[in-house]
Amino acid sequence: MESVLQRVFSGAKKFLDILVPSIFFVLLLVITWQVISRYILNSPSTVTEELGRLLLMWLGVLGSALTWAEKKHIAIDIVHQQLSDTMRARLEKLIYLCTTFFGVLLTFGGLHLVQNAFRLSQKTPALGISMGIVYLVVPVGGVCFSLFSLQFFLTPQEG
Repeated sequence: MESVLQRVFSGAKKFLDILVPSIFFVLLLVITWQVISRYILNSPSTVTEELGRLLLMWLGVLGSALTWAEKKHIAIDIVHQQLSDTMRARLEKLIYLCTTFFGVLLTFGGLHLVQNAFRLSQKTPALGISMGIVYLVVPVGGVCFSLFSLQFFLTPQEG
């Protein structure tokens, strides 16, 4: 069973390893086109501002999940450094449990948000895509945070 969980964790990490840089690259192209169309062609694109904003939302949520998965996030560890090894391990387990709970809240709250957006047929003004697709990043990010936190919780801590 552990190998199945490990494959799920690894698959989620690989998914983010590909998706986050791809979103960043598309965002770079969109914003570059916005600048060119506005300042060089004197004819601003009507969709690039909105698309850039939506891509930035996805990049922020999924990028933070990837940062958490790699344990490269910003952390205030003043208290953490003062603790004994046993207490430090317990604190880390508590942090992983709290983050898992946060991810579960994001997942279910995000699913509720997505469901309401589809039910109300909300659309973005310029692109005309469903806001349910835009909001889908919330539960996806929640699942990623939960998976990685659960992995950290279940993985034995090194010395």
